[in-house]
Amino acid sequence: MSIDRREFLKVTAAVGAGTLVTAACTSVTTTSTASTASAATPDDTAARFKRCLETNGYSAAPSAPLVTGHEYNGGLQYTGAGISAQPEVNGSAPRVKQYVSQQVARMEDMAKKNSPGTLPIFSMIGPELASRADEDACASVILNFLVTEMALAPASLRVTTTDRAKHFFPILAQYGITESQIRLRPWDEAKRDGGGSGHFAPKGHPRGPAFDSFSIECMLSDGTDLEIAEFLFGGATRVTVGVIGVERVTMARNDRTMAWNDRLAAFKTAVEADAKRQNLPLPPGYYEVLGIAKPA
Repeated sequence: MSIDRREFLKVTAAVGAGTLVTAACTSVTTTSTASTASAATPDDTAARFKRCLETNGYSAAPSAPLVTGHEYNGGLQYTGAGISAQPEVNGSAPRVKQYVSQQVARMEDMAKKNSPGTLPIFSMIGPELASRADEDACASVILNFLVTEMALAPASLRVTTTDRAKHFFPILAQYGITESQIRLRPWDEAKRDGGGSGHFAPKGHPRGPAFDSFSIECMLSDGTDLEIAEFLFGGATRVTVGVIGVERVTMARNDRTMAWNDRLAAFKTAVEADAKRQNLPLPPGYYEVLGIAKPA
């Protein structure tokens, strides 16, 4: 019997070592989180990743609304950077190199709200390409940002995927992630799951995205296995999308997780503001996440 994705990550944690490599982003820091005077913030993580992307030739593209107006996922945006900004959503054709900053909220996470690092609302930022020609370079931008700009030790990183991502293994090795740190899932299991870490195809999603993928996790000092990024490739209609979880990368920088309740107020404010901006009613997911009754 197959196990779910989170259990897979728990039971297959491996020990690896890596070497720090030279980076291409600007404002490089090699100071570890433990030695910084104050905790990193999501705003700082986001600003630095955007600067890194722009340095590498990516331009900002519009995000999709947080409140979607359709039934899927409680009426809230599920998918992250790149996938959210489909032409049918934002009304424009994709540029060759662009990035999207996207707020998302996933109703399925309510069942996992006591798990370290699970939040009711979070931000994803990532580059996407309209051509697969620069796929390796896109992966390198993300890996470089995590290893050099964010100073995450390569030995603390893991990758979870299937054998369909083997062509990325040399790039991972350049950033200190060796094959001993790569956890391979059976393809059939990853496809059935559809949640990423091998294959991303959320069941019931109105735009039906389907990508092969690899996820990047960071092992915190308390043993928490925290997914911080996902790289999607091989899609039939889209091309290559890389994404970091802003809050998750910040947790890795601080070596400390955030809790569900830490972000409930932010969830409430963001959903209310976006619904008002679009002149839409508050979606069902708003009431479910906050645990309040919907007015008659």
